[in-house]
Amino acid sequence: NKLGFVLSGMGEFASGGIVKVLKNTEPPISGELFSILKKSDPEKARLFAKEAFAHKNASMRLEALEGFKPTTDEERNAIFNVFLKEKNKEVRDRAIYILLKTGNEDIVDKLFRIAERKIFNRELLLKMVKLAGQANVQKAFKHIERVFRKRSFFDKNDNLRVAAAISLGRLNTAEAMALIKKGLTDKNEKVRNMCEIIVKLEGKENKLL
Repeated sequence: NKLGFVLSGMGEFASGGIVKVLKNTEPPISGELFSILKKSDPEKARLFAKEAFAHKNASMRLEALEGFKPTTDEERNAIFNVFLKEKNKEVRDRAIYILLKTGNEDIVDKLFRIAERKIFNRELLLKMVKLAGQANVQKAFKHIERVFRKRSFFDKNDNLRVAAAISLGRLNTAEAMALIKKGLTDKNEKVRNMCEIIVKLEGKENKLL
């Protein structure tokens, strides 16, 4: 809108006032103001975002994480704390995605270790496998491979292994595709079918190249 355009063009002159208002404003207005702040003063927006990771409103926490790329250990640790403490699944998943996207092997390993310990609740591991594929996290290959190879008593429908197959297809490395081809003879029909779809899609892409 016109007000947003004017404020974003005023830079630091307006950003100080926006930060003050943001601290006492609820969504959706706070989300709009934060978007303006990102355009007018990215540095102040980044500082506010880090404070907002602990905001009482989940929508504001989600807005703070949107597009945030951690560049220091302090920032990575702050987002890791969001992942550990967050009750809202949408906010938690955004934190996971950002951490996976860093490509930091230690962080990726730590995330999967935590998820795999929850043996009676596979929801977190399922989400992590999916997000690792969506973010094309090559450092997650060994974890996705382990999920793909191992049948779980607590996942009788093999949803985890199907999700792992999809993520392996998205990684699309020689190692990943070799596993997919092995999956063509898997005992589980869902896994076999998904691997077959992925192999066919890869074949079509290769023909286009």
